[in-house]
Amino acid sequence: MTSVFAPLIYNAGEVPFSQETRELKTKRKQRPRYRSDAPAPPGSPSASASAAAVLCIHPAVMGGDSDVAPDWSDVPSDLLVSVLSLLQLPDLFASAAVCRAWRAACAAVRRLGLVSPVQAPYLVYSSGDRDSNTATLRNISTGKVYHAALPDPPFRSRYVVGSSRGWLVTADEQCNLHLLNPVTGAQVALPPPETIKGVTPSFTGDGVLSGYCFVDPAADPARMVDGGAHRPDFRRSKKARQYLYEKAILSSDPSSGDCIVLLVHQPWEHLSFARVGDTTWTWLGAMENCRFYHDIFYNDDDGLFYAIRGFGEIHTIDLNGPSPVVKTIFRLQS
Repeated sequence: MTSVFAPLIYNAGEVPFSQETRELKTKRKQRPRYRSDAPAPPGSPSASASAAAVLCIHPAVMGGDSDVAPDWSDVPSDLLVSVLSLLQLPDLFASAAVCRAWRAACAAVRRLGLVSPVQAPYLVYSSGDRDSNTATLRNISTGKVYHAALPDPPFRSRYVVGSSRGWLVTADEQCNLHLLNPVTGAQVALPPPETIKGVTPSFTGDGVLSGYCFVDPAADPARMVDGGAHRPDFRRSKKARQYLYEKAILSSDPSSGDCIVLLVHQPWEHLSFARVGDTTWTWLGAMENCRFYHDIFYNDDDGLFYAIRGFGEIHTIDLNGPSPVVKTIFRLQS
């Protein structure tokens, strides 16, 4: 018997089944099906054959000389979830259309956060033809569009600060930050903005949040007076989130339980960090002039953050020990 292998992974825009397979599926309606735990028909692979092999052998081979097609819905759920967790998003979404069992397995992959971290880039936005809690994901290379239901607060009301490790960093209308995975729907709350040094909430006479006041964290408190060089800057909540948050970078996937979020924020592009599960932000003032940062990234090889300052300096930031360590590794000579 000659083994013919069919692709398990297919692009969302392609036809998932060959003409031969479609003919076999038609014959299935007229013939009895067999389950994976029942005796195999003559000529089919033995019961000892690995389940992984069953997934990749073409249906025409599964029945040997018989034209009885296999029941793909009988693939063991744990094996199916393991395979689906390796797919690109188009293939994962397309696999959900195979049958009810596969749809349930795809939902489990999303719910458990098992989606492969290696994915093509997607444009994520809120589409006007969908409800406010639905995110639209557009594959940049193929143009294919997918939709994912997300938890509150409504995705349309959020301000997207940036993305890192396949997660979005979003701010709600009260300026609170959330890490959001648009594929799995997982969400992690970060410490509130008033725990950032130099940020103070402002309330109305009825106790309703009206906005936030900002001062330079490194400024001399004695100079923070009306008319002074460092007087507080007030912004209403919805505007405050656009002013306060510049960029956020993650050291790892938040679901790993060991993720550090490094935040570039106003005023004066300072840095603050928090670990997932922390209740407050920690201001990074490890050395003089830890501000005016324009960009940051994380290096998996050495476990360090790298930050570029506006004055032509590059700093390494080590947040692995009990106290932050900042070093200048490059300085542009004037």
